[in-house]
Amino acid sequence: MRASTARIDALVRDAEKTLLAAGKLHLLEKGGARSILDLVAESSRAFFASFVPSRSSTSRGDTRRVLGAADWSETAIAAYGELDARLVAMAAHAEEQQEQQGSNEQRSNEAIALIGRRVQDLRRDLHDVVQGSRRAIAAAAEGGADSDGVIDGEARVAWIDIRDRSVSIGASPIDLGPTLRARLFDRVPSVICTSATLATNGSFHFAKARLGAPPDVDELVVPSPFDFASRAALYLPRDLPEPSDPAFDAAATARIAALVALTGGGAFVLCTSNRAMRSLSGALTGKIPFPVFVQGEAPKHLLLSKFRASGRAVLVATMSFWEGVDVPGRALRLVILDKIPFAVPSDPIVMARCEQIDRNGGNAFSQYSVPSAAITLKQGFGRLIRTQKDAGIVAILDKRVVTRGYGRALLASLPPARRIGDLEAVRVFATELGIREDGEDGTDGPHSPDKPSQLSL
Repeated sequence: MRASTARIDALVRDAEKTLLAAGKLHLLEKGGARSILDLVAESSRAFFASFVPSRSSTSRGDTRRVLGAADWSETAIAAYGELDARLVAMAAHAEEQQEQQGSNEQRSNEAIALIGRRVQDLRRDLHDVVQGSRRAIAAAAEGGADSDGVIDGEARVAWIDIRDRSVSIGASPIDLGPTLRARLFDRVPSVICTSATLATNGSFHFAKARLGAPPDVDELVVPSPFDFASRAALYLPRDLPEPSDPAFDAAATARIAALVALTGGGAFVLCTSNRAMRSLSGALTGKIPFPVFVQGEAPKHLLLSKFRASGRAVLVATMSFWEGVDVPGRALRLVILDKIPFAVPSDPIVMARCEQIDRNGGNAFSQYSVPSAAITLKQGFGRLIRTQKDAGIVAILDKRVVTRGYGRALLASLPPARRIGDLEAVRVFATELGIREDGEDGTDGPHSPDKPSQLSL
């Protein structure tokens, strides 16, 4: 459940467009609709502003936290009541306008009815988030061991997310398993759950636990049709500083530049945070002789189109490019992952899930953090090999994957690519598979159709 300034602003805009299309312009010029919509927008700003006393004091990119007792000031509670009352008036006005439409104005009727339903959906989500978070606060104040908000019998954690252009509050389930078990697995005779990344370390144990799947399900791990052992290499350097070391960013930038020079571009640099993305992209721009694209500079589809067309570009991005991105062929021949993609420990949902596991006598790090990271790591790796003809290199710059005990579980979940530990071996592999074509300057030279590569990709 989520309600935000952006959601309410969009609702007000769409209501205006709907009234204009229905020939209700007079209502927006001087009638009740104009006043109601203005009041909804105004009360929305007041409600969400009550959670952010000093917007300038918030740090960019670190704004998601638990919605706690300190957030529910008298001002916030009063602002919620005012917003809800004005949404009630908006829904009533939509119903009134729908009744006044003629029988031949079905399209306008449906559009106005849709606005009314959206208002009611928004009111319900706001109510559930507000009531759920306040019940959790009350339980904690009374000394209850379990301070999770319970909405419709499901434990949820309430959170607030403050961004540069919007503020959101929401409530998310701590454990989806019981809900999926009751509403899906216990009701539907046959369910097939399939994904390229469901298994971790060769087992479905983690996915089954999170999904609430029955214990006696049939399992099948299907081998990949791709020849990772000969078509892909996994570069795991040990000589870089750990990510917590202040020297990591500079060392990572230098190593990325060296890897990109070996492949002649055609690289994704996938980061685990916006801060890392900005830092690495800024350091790489001007340091490497290839176009550098950065997530956020243009729409995702446009960035990917430009990347494919270039064949030599470097795209620096964050988590939204770790999955659901398909660049088959030679255009992508190097994927660099800056760090192990552990979930942010301060994220309210992560915190609540880890606390629940620890309360039940488990170990949240090994039972939740490591397998979650393994799945995300597999998704990042999966950007490289998209067809049987693809070839390339994946580099993980986080030395913990080879120096810490949990690294074995992470690596065991990845495809069986050739393991490489030094840059010279990367150079040899890239040359063997024709991933690079040396120009006179030692970088990837222009591709000539008359000069076949050692292997057609």
